[in-house]
Amino acid sequence: MLTAIDFDRQPILGAGEIDNEIADRMLSPELVPQQAAIAQRRPHAPFGISIATASVAGALLIIIQPVEPSIGRDYIGRIFAICVLGGMTSFPGMLAGAMLIGIVESTTATFYGPSWAPAVAFGFLLLTLAVRPAGILGR
Repeated sequence: MLTAIDFDRQPILGAGEIDNEIADRMLSPELVPQQAAIAQRRPHAPFGISIATASVAGALLIIIQPVEPSIGRDYIGRIFAICVLGGMTSFPGMLAGAMLIGIVESTTATFYGPSWAPAVAFGFLLLTLAVRPAGILGR
């Protein structure tokens, strides 16, 4: 909460009356227990959704590939490239990055062979980061 307020109790985005009232409410000691209760309830739903999504992805991956200890090494580079390419703060950007990486890898594998697909995908990532360091739809 304190990151949204400057040291002189003025909000970063503006200094209007509503902003000052929000800043005063954020810093009032009598509202701290209520705000703490709200903050403690929020992380459970996104964490549960992410665990469920990872479980479904793992179950679907077991169908097409055998399970071995080094199974994550094949995908961690692609996942990193997708997240950085799309923008770390943008879910639609991540989806666009996943589509672009998939299209670039498939096209490269079709015309130049599957061994070149990861190299060209990471080259595309580096080119995008040179032009727009925040990613495709990042801030």
